[in-house]
Amino acid sequence: MFASSPQTPPATQAAPAMSQSEVEQLLASVGESEALGTGPGGEAGSGQALVSRHIFPQLAFFSAGELRNLRTRCQSFVSSLAARLSVHVRLECALQMTRLETVRFHSVVAALSQPAFLTLFKVEPMEGVCLLDIPARLGLVIVDRELGGPAVCQDEIRDLTEIEAKLAAKLVHLMLAEWCNIWAGTLPMRPLLLRHETSGRYLNLCPPDTMFVSLSMEARIAQTVETIQFAFPQSIMEPLIAKLDSGFQNGQKPRAAQPGAGARWNPALNDVCIDIRARWRGLEITARQLADLKPGVLLRLRPAATSRVEISLDGQPKFAGQLGTSGRQLAVKIVETL
Repeated sequence: MFASSPQTPPATQAAPAMSQSEVEQLLASVGESEALGTGPGGEAGSGQALVSRHIFPQLAFFSAGELRNLRTRCQSFVSSLAARLSVHVRLECALQMTRLETVRFHSVVAALSQPAFLTLFKVEPMEGVCLLDIPARLGLVIVDRELGGPAVCQDEIRDLTEIEAKLAAKLVHLMLAEWCNIWAGTLPMRPLLLRHETSGRYLNLCPPDTMFVSLSMEARIAQTVETIQFAFPQSIMEPLIAKLDSGFQNGQKPRAAQPGAGARWNPALNDVCIDIRARWRGLEITARQLADLKPGVLLRLRPAATSRVEISLDGQPKFAGQLGTSGRQLAVKIVETL
């Protein structure tokens, strides 16, 4: 019986020598693996770090000329809206545009008033949700005026109740209709109200880096001064600005600047009641003479007084006319605009 001799393991082959550049590449790859929390094989270690891909936001690419045209159109909107609000609330409403800029959605949310009467709406046929931010104080003032009050906020600043929100929504519809009306000659649109919110803290309409066009207006009603903010997604404003810019490049003038173009009537004003009064100035008496007036006393009028009749609309003098008759009724013929 022969004992087998133990097998000798094969000799290990010597590894080839590494160059200096290969060593540096290996050390660099190991350093990157440790920074990402992975081993050399790509597996996540116990100290895995949170790694997220950076998404570069799409920046606004409106040129200076496009922004200038947009600012002109927004100025017309603010002036027209101020007139409509004054007629609606039967009180002078002063509006002044304070800011027009492109900002990201998270900046829009951060600038919303607290508490607020926030309206989410769309302008069909455009896609995207827009915002209208009315401070709660201004909303309560509007509600007080809608109920016949002096437009004064008597309560502490708070969220609007459901009934108060419905009253304030009348003014919101008017504002949205006027925005669409100012663009009627460029692109026909119609407003669609989605819902009301009392806070924008949890709004999740779009990614935070989505670009918006923000329009801020300072509103003064009675003794209340607040800032109203419109916010429109850039995707909505791009086609509007493009059409507006093409109209200026083709030599077209804005509707307000066209010679001979009459004022375009807004159907939303059909049911608005306006107090019209006609009066003339031509008789002055003392307080003593006024106290002595009795039935049958004759008052002398200057003949020229009846040829200058002042016609006022809701207490504001607007026209000058001449007194006359139409059939069996007295009438005033408008001859001049004041």
